[in-house]
Amino acid sequence: MRSTYKITTLGAAMAAVLLLGACSNEAATGTTGQTNPPATGQSTTETGTEATTTDPTASTGTTDSDATTENEPATEANGSTTGMGTDAESTSSASATRPEKETFELMTEGTLEKRTAKLQQGDGYSMYVFDAYTLDKQKSRLQLTAFPQYHVEITKLDSKANIDELRKQGKEALKKYGSAKEYSGDQLYEDPMVGAKLYLQVSSDKGTYDYVVWEAKDGSQYTFLMIMPQGEASETFRLPAVTSLSTIAADSAS
Repeated sequence: MRSTYKITTLGAAMAAVLLLGACSNEAATGTTGQTNPPATGQSTTETGTEATTTDPTASTGTTDSDATTENEPATEANGSTTGMGTDAESTSSASATRPEKETFELMTEGTLEKRTAKLQQGDGYSMYVFDAYTLDKQKSRLQLTAFPQYHVEITKLDSKANIDELRKQGKEALKKYGSAKEYSGDQLYEDPMVGAKLYLQVSSDKGTYDYVVWEAKDGSQYTFLMIMPQGEASETFRLPAVTSLSTIAADSAS
């Protein structure tokens, strides 16, 4: 009986120890859950916790979005830099330093008429050209678009060109049209070519043909051989043409 009592007492004591251990574990588990809440402040439900733990897209996605936003201005800046490089290259042309359009007053049948001309690029130079006229870069000539037989052949001169030699060349170029006369000063009064260094002309019933040596405002020099046969456009071709020629300017790199 005494042995049975001892065993029963011992078993009861062990059961009590096990019960106390279980209670202690539950208390520890509760404490751990309370001291480690979700750092993101999201739902403490099991589903919410698992989503936060296993899905990094929210964090990574936000970072990628922010990175994209930060990189976009850099891309634009790079684009601007490229554009500026292209513009810098184009500054070698005189066209880059002058307005795209200019308005001029032309005397037409006794009346001043305002006409707009667009800046066009030639072979090493640029000038303002009116509607109905074409600046042919390859042929280096200004012509009436509908009637190209009315045109001006443009030649850019060396800075050391001699005026006496140019006079001889001009007379030779006009020889087939007749005997050339030279005009200067008051004889060119109010004409766009009034400042010409040399102005030779042949006029007959077959047409008018001019040879001009011109120095532009930038110091570059040219010859203009104007071919104006008698015909429908002979009365209207010259004034817009010489107005355009008076605006010629060399490209800065030429």
